[in-house]
Amino acid sequence: MRLTNQFQGEPEASGTFLPSEYVRSKRESKTNVVMLLLFGVVICLTVAAFMMTNRRWVEVKAQQESIAAEYEEEAVKIEQLKLLEQQREQMLEKARVVTALIDRAPRSVIMAELARELPAGLVLTRVTMDGKRIKEPPRAPDPSETKKVASLAAGAKGKKAEESEAPRVVPPPRFEHNFVIEGLATVNSDVADYFATLRESPLFEGATLRYIEEATVNEQEMRKFSIEMRLREDADAAALLALRDATEAERSDGAAVAAAASGGVGEGVAEEVSGAGEADSSAVAGVGESPLDEQE
Repeated sequence: MRLTNQFQGEPEASGTFLPSEYVRSKRESKTNVVMLLLFGVVICLTVAAFMMTNRRWVEVKAQQESIAAEYEEEAVKIEQLKLLEQQREQMLEKARVVTALIDRAPRSVIMAELARELPAGLVLTRVTMDGKRIKEPPRAPDPSETKKVASLAAGAKGKKAEESEAPRVVPPPRFEHNFVIEGLATVNSDVADYFATLRESPLFEGATLRYIEEATVNEQEMRKFSIEMRLREDADAAALLALRDATEAERSDGAAVAAAASGGVGEGVAEEVSGAGEADSSAVAGVGESPLDEQE
């Protein structure tokens, strides 16, 4: 049973005479339309965001494919460059081996260098050369230079990795040539001058005076000496000959200039002497003729 206040009148339907059910249904329909509109807007925004995201993803994928293609091209170029570097290193190793086997300092050039600027009072009695190959200690394997290659073992159960190292690089041979020079000299200063000449030579290094002592040869007191040295590893006979030729050319030019200068001075002195002689003869002739003229 519903109780109502008799003193309170009937509520008005929002200032309208339409039934409340109709008004409620109308309000619900408006709400539904607004919700549908909002739902449609949300769907449109979602579709637009999806399309934009999909478009961006397509662009990113295209860029990724382009970068991957460029990377593959550059990888091929890098592999070719590495191959060229390996070939270059192999050619350089062969060139080093061939250069090491070529005798860059012939024996004739060495003997000419030993006899160069030999003092007048010094003679060489014996020249000994001892050549040997330098044994280099084995190098420890470098992990960065080791190349691992995986292969399948035929007839085996499962997979087995086999490692094979890259071919070991053979270093070019190195040789060491030691010289022992023995000779005789009249005074110690000749030995000192010759020793200084050998120390300044571009072909030799490590020159040491082993001994210098007195010796009697054909009843004459001499100085017997011995010098030990070794040939430089970078000794080049061609460069030495070019240097010697340039030095001789400079010396010859200097001698020619000095001779020309001395010749010019001599000619001037001769002309002065001849002029003075002619003046003296004319003066003597004048003195001899004056008494005759006075007598006449």
